[in-house]
Amino acid sequence: MKLLQLLRFWNPEDSWQAKKSNSKVYPKPKYATMTTTTKSGNTAHGKVNMAYRWYRFKKFTPYNLHFTVWIERKDVKPDDAEVIQAYFEKHLRAGCTAHCVGNLVTDYGLNLDFYVDDLDYTKEILGVLSKQEKDRVDFGVGFNRDPTWEAYKRLIGLTYSSN
Repeated sequence: MKLLQLLRFWNPEDSWQAKKSNSKVYPKPKYATMTTTTKSGNTAHGKVNMAYRWYRFKKFTPYNLHFTVWIERKDVKPDDAEVIQAYFEKHLRAGCTAHCVGNLVTDYGLNLDFYVDDLDYTKEILGVLSKQEKDRVDFGVGFNRDPTWEAYKRLIGLTYSSN
């Protein structure tokens, strides 16, 4: 009986707010290399953060963002993915929980996949970033409700090793 009473008053949003402030929301990164072939026949390389494979708070960050940052493939340097990823993480994490789970250099530039918990804030800040002149990054982004992280599972399938 007491269990039923507790469940009636349990609010998952309150629980997520408590978890965000009292636990490790961001696991220590553990990267695996991924590769695929583009439509033009080029090899695309990237990495997946395997620390999210067994991440227990996925249900609280149900929105998948798929970014394309337009950079000429020949102009992409080895550190560019990390710099651009950090740029988006900094701005997104200022107002929500944001996990970058993978990046991939393709024929059209750099693809990044994120999961976030606050879609309204995310749309707002990305709108601001797309209009700013200083430190501007030319990007497009698609939003998808993906509470079971299916996009992340596809990225894992591209890794050399799915340990």
